[in-house]
Amino acid sequence: MSSDSTRSWRRRAGRPAWIAAAVVAAAAGIAGVAGCGRGAAGGPCLLVLTGDGDPRLVAVPVAGGPARDVLPDVPGRVVDALALARGTAALVAIEPPGGGGRALWRIDAGAAAAPPRHVFDGPPTLTLQAASRDGALVLVGHGLLLHLDGAPRLEDLDAPGAEVVGAGDLSEDGGHVVVAFGAGCARDDAACRLEIWGFDRAAPDRGWQVVARDATRSVDAPWFVPGTAGARLGYRRAVLDPACPGPRGCGAADLMEVGFATPATRVTEAGVTSARPSPDGRQVAAVGDGHLVVGKPGVALAPIADGAVAVVGWSPDRRWLGFAGADHHVVAIRADGGGRRDLGAGRGVAWLARLPTGARPAP
Repeated sequence: MSSDSTRSWRRRAGRPAWIAAAVVAAAAGIAGVAGCGRGAAGGPCLLVLTGDGDPRLVAVPVAGGPARDVLPDVPGRVVDALALARGTAALVAIEPPGGGGRALWRIDAGAAAAPPRHVFDGPPTLTLQAASRDGALVLVGHGLLLHLDGAPRLEDLDAPGAEVVGAGDLSEDGGHVVVAFGAGCARDDAACRLEIWGFDRAAPDRGWQVVARDATRSVDAPWFVPGTAGARLGYRRAVLDPACPGPRGCGAADLMEVGFATPATRVTEAGVTSARPSPDGRQVAAVGDGHLVVGKPGVALAPIADGAVAVVGWSPDRRWLGFAGADHHVVAIRADGGGRRDLGAGRGVAWLARLPTGARPAP
């Protein structure tokens, strides 16, 4: 994609036509669109962490209806959630009263789904980063895998690392793992070098191999392109700006796509951050100059909404996108730019295809 096409949507004066179209669609409302329900007619829900001191996890139907508390009877502080099996279930990480670890609960979506259940107790450093397509394998730390097919167990792949560590990713088939870290630098070191390393679980004797290196202070999470069985990987490469304060740098960025062991090539325009692929891998959503932009990798991304800070992700049916707004509110919008809805203050964490069992109307 040429730099001219990149500038074309950045330089538009006044209020661009795409923004006006989105505003008209939002003003018209979203009546008649199926909501987040338990039956076949229901639509997707966005799981949102809301509240500062004692955050609650709520399921918000993107097409209208009240938010519902998830796991309302489980004591402790909700830390994070991760969708499993294409949004038919989710793992929820909870810090028990008094701290000391992480309790993982599984919630399933749909009227006939199993009730919520406690599946694992882990260390306080446990983080929900990625899962295989079937939900049987979960990346819960830096090269740390949690097996959920049978008796839960941890597998440490002994990943390389440094003092600045970012999140990693796990391919849909569970065969490949990647980690990201800043080598040889502290958080305020402009010479920090992003390194992404990969591990092929089918060939463990090869060990960890370098996938990509870039000079940057921004150690962002890489992500596998869905539908490629771990063969392709996307990541963000920041452009260093010596005049920019702060530990993570600023300026433009490239969205890169690399083969698992081949040189990196740029596939979309500079200036995008927080990229998230669609569930089928055919499109990508990102943030560019405060706009939510969507399109195919390698093609100019079209802006569909303004006021975006970070992408939460795509709904399982690929019809909706969630993003974080500049006002710390979570926003849902259809992938065509219509039906914009403010879901309230909080942090969007995961999509579910249906309302989870055990959820009750939020106070």
